[in-house]
Amino acid sequence: MTDITQSPSWFVHERVVHEQGPGRTVALPGGPYTKFYSGWYGAADFTEEHRDRHAEVVLAHAADLGLARYVQHRSLRDSAITHLSRTVRGTVPDAFDGLDEYAWYRDDLVRALATPAGQAAPALAMG
Repeated sequence: MTDITQSPSWFVHERVVHEQGPGRTVALPGGPYTKFYSGWYGAADFTEEHRDRHAEVVLAHAADLGLARYVQHRSLRDSAITHLSRTVRGTVPDAFDGLDEYAWYRDDLVRALATPAGQAAPALAMG
């Protein structure tokens, strides 16, 4: 049994920045994708421009990374939804300011990380 009161809830805006291949990377339980999630907290001066710049950097290195999909998730700051999550579900909807989702076909990731450009790309694109 899951203790919902100890499980965080998180409502986000999803922005698919890059996708190649058949898509549906989220809806394939046990599917062929390997995923990496990077949660982050924004600095006080964080803006949409920062998010867009990061997307441009990831896109510039997507081929070197062998990346199938890149999605940015940004926290939804909505007082009505926060209230409902606390009162109806009984959880505290406090989480990261954002979360980046990277997805690969496993073999593409292995191939990419075997190249010098692929080895350098994670520090550039995920930093």
